[in-house]
Amino acid sequence: MNRTQSFCQLISTNGAVPSGTIIGIIGGGGKSALLRKLGAELAQQFDRVLLTAITRSGLPPSGIYIPFDVRIVERLPALYAQHNPLFLMKDSPDPIKLAGLTLLELESAIKTAQVVVVECDGARQLPLKAHNEIDPVIPSYFTQAIVVVGAEIVDGNVTGGLVHRSERFRQIWNLDQDEHLSAELIATVLTSPKGYGCKIPDGMPLCYFINKADTVPARAQKLALALQNQTTHPIFLGSLTANWLEKVQL
Repeated sequence: MNRTQSFCQLISTNGAVPSGTIIGIIGGGGKSALLRKLGAELAQQFDRVLLTAITRSGLPPSGIYIPFDVRIVERLPALYAQHNPLFLMKDSPDPIKLAGLTLLELESAIKTAQVVVVECDGARQLPLKAHNEIDPVIPSYFTQAIVVVGAEIVDGNVTGGLVHRSERFRQIWNLDQDEHLSAELIATVLTSPKGYGCKIPDGMPLCYFINKADTVPARAQKLALALQNQTTHPIFLGSLTANWLEKVQL
């Protein structure tokens, strides 16, 4: 496998991303960090890169974001000159979380950007989750989805504190309370219409990114192999903290 520092490989085989690209990120174990990583890379290619969320999201390390209101949209073209990528969110009473945009607000903001990256669900910084009706479906006009999972979940316990909404997860997948999560089961969750697939429109291009492959490489490899047996979509291993990415070859 060829290792690269370009996370744009998730959305373009040659690193050249077309204008008009709208990326939705779902899952757990690194979505916000991936949003920022892609934003920084895309800003090297485009003058107007928009980062946002349709769910709650944490403050960026810099603490800098543009607070959304209906009057800000007409000012966004000028603001890109000062902030590229531009992180657009809404204020929240939560001191560590910002509120996401509604779908109508997102549509108005998208028109100002060349490339857009959107965090589409929350997982409370955990590597795996169960979706519910509150989690939005990625809008059908998005051009690609990225499914993120943390490699540390492989062989973990369903109630060991690593699964967001663990009780719902157990119910959906008919698991015992102390059941371990095999790579095969996790791959099924990530690819099945009963799992993460319920939030991705049919036919939308997508890829899978297994994060934290530097800290638990054997688990990451097990999950990559299990995914290979269940999907033909591209699969990547990598580490956002160590800044590397590899495409898993079929």
